[in-house]
Amino acid sequence: MNTIIILSHLGLGHNIFNILLANYLSKSNKVEFVCKKNNAKNMEYFFRDNNNISLFIVNSDSDISLKYGCPIEKYKRIINGKHMYASGCHINNSDITSFPFFMYNDIGINTNILKEHPEYKNTDKLIVLYKIIKNNQYIFVCNNSSNGEIFDINNFLNENKINSE
Repeated sequence: MNTIIILSHLGLGHNIFNILLANYLSKSNKVEFVCKKNNAKNMEYFFRDNNNISLFIVNSDSDISLKYGCPIEKYKRIINGKHMYASGCHINNSDITSFPFFMYNDIGINTNILKEHPEYKNTDKLIVLYKIIKNNQYIFVCNNSSNGEIFDINNFLNENKINSE
């Protein structure tokens, strides 16, 4: 069985969009999924039932990516005969405007995987929570990125007349 390293943008949202890719590739390969240390606990949960996927934990992009200054000697030791599927900010000519499809297009994997291989896990706690909220209207807003807070959430709520309660 070959070992593949998956390296995409290292934010949690990008990691989540690559869960299906990792599960798909792990059917015939060992997969080392690159994620930042601060996202490791979440990603461990997503892959908890898949013995063919392990996390490749880094502190920053420079620990693994040549484009972010990873020394070539360290990079060669990391790769060590494994095939790396790198995408987005870690390669040249990535069309990141086609999010989330660029991650799949960059490595030549069909984007239909996103629709045809859904393998997200439900838990008893998730099902109980869904039953509590399923008849309510919610707006989910993410105002943080890898670069920090994007906008003031209170301004957003006020401008759109949204009651946060």
